[in-house]
Amino acid sequence: MSNLSGKVVAVTGGARGIGEATAKALAKAGARVAIGDLDADLAASSTEAYGGLALPLDVTSGESTTAFLDKVEAEFGRVDGLVNNAGIMVIGPHLEVPLEAQLKQLDINLRGVVLGCHEVAPRMVRGGGGQIVNIASLAGRIPPPGSAVY
Repeated sequence: MSNLSGKVVAVTGGARGIGEATAKALAKAGARVAIGDLDADLAASSTEAYGGLALPLDVTSGESTTAFLDKVEAEFGRVDGLVNNAGIMVIGPHLEVPLEAQLKQLDINLRGVVLGCHEVAPRMVRGGGGQIVNIASLAGRIPPPGSAVY
């Protein structure tokens, strides 16, 4: 997608951080942007700056992911791009980080990406194509101390 003018891009975890910055940059480049986030109020506040669409999204739920993309299509007519950005970083020594937190990280950072790709790809095929961008942190390749779980 070298020209983003008029393209519809959905961004997961778009209410803050890298997701918010990505959404703003996409909007500035001419894309119509929809963000999904667990924090619907923060998402709505974030999109005010660029006129985007804010929707609730739990990336660990297939039903939530489907509903999110259904609403994007209902509002904008299609989905040309998906930025799988939602993620968390659990920090601490492996034996001290509760297993529940470690599994939550896997659900969000891995399951969320797989669910997003699985749900959006057929929509893009029906629409004639699209792009999926999966965001990953450099901390996954060059781990700082205390990030073994990550």
